[in-house]
Amino acid sequence: MIDSQKLTGYRQAWEIAAYFRPPGVGSVRISGKDREEFIQRQTTNDVRHLKPDRALLTVLASPTARILDVLYLFSEQDQIRALTLASEGESTSSFLKSRIFFMDKVAVQDTSADWTPIYLVGPKADQIFEQVFDIPFPGIDQVVNFQVADNSVRFFTAQPAILPGGIFVAQAISAGEIVSRLESAGAGQISPDAWEVLRIELGLPGPHSELNEEFTPLEVGLSNAISDSKGCYTGQEIIARQITYDKVTQHLRVILLEKPLEPGAQIRVEGKKAGVLTSCTVSPRFGPIGLAVVKRPYHEADTLLELEAGEEELVSAQVVPTPSKAAN
Repeated sequence: MIDSQKLTGYRQAWEIAAYFRPPGVGSVRISGKDREEFIQRQTTNDVRHLKPDRALLTVLASPTARILDVLYLFSEQDQIRALTLASEGESTSSFLKSRIFFMDKVAVQDTSADWTPIYLVGPKADQIFEQVFDIPFPGIDQVVNFQVADNSVRFFTAQPAILPGGIFVAQAISAGEIVSRLESAGAGQISPDAWEVLRIELGLPGPHSELNEEFTPLEVGLSNAISDSKGCYTGQEIIARQITYDKVTQHLRVILLEKPLEPGAQIRVEGKKAGVLTSCTVSPRFGPIGLAVVKRPYHEADTLLELEAGEEELVSAQVVPTPSKAAN
């Protein structure tokens, strides 16, 4: 479990604003005249909505509609850039290369070493951004471009299911200057331990824990990364069935626990299997708290759960509608 002494930036993130530099987030460049058609058939969202001033959240899915990677796409003149999940830049680049048909005029390159994302969150994040960069804070998925230290920087507000705030996408050489300006305006740095607590409190699916091949995008709250009207893409048949026939039978939820447990603990309700714990920590505000993918109807707020803790021990837990309500 996380040491409370290592929660640097936690309070600032809730009360003012703070930034986080997520380790290992990758970048992939897709170029060539067939790049849009290529990505269109690989991922869940409609790439036709991608514009120079708009980012697009999409999912790279398996044939069974399980999550391989979650991408944020950007249009850059004659190429598309994709931000990947942590540690997935190289593997996603290799996977996409394997999907290129011999007739496709497409090139894929892992550019993770050249670019770095910086998250900006908190109730005053918009004020600090506008103060520092003299640019209006953008709306969701709206992209603004500007210069920092003579280098191009992109900033956009993410989909709330991914991040309740904005993301800088900058060349690594510019990251230090961005951070320095944010700190001078009062934004603190969030440590990795503090970020994990915040992520769970906010109900955000994380790399490897929820955004993995165990789940489909709809099961972990990524409905805004899916187009229900585009043509064929990998995993479409299963996702379309989930939407059309109401087949999303489990959902990601925040739960409060009697005591912390290791992810993977099985959930039961009245002796029936009802889901699995995917993330867990101890929050300064809420105590033991976790994320779980819970089968319906047990995903409803205030439902009481039991989690297997080994040796026939059961730990009680409760589904909460939001962390803020849980504190009342």
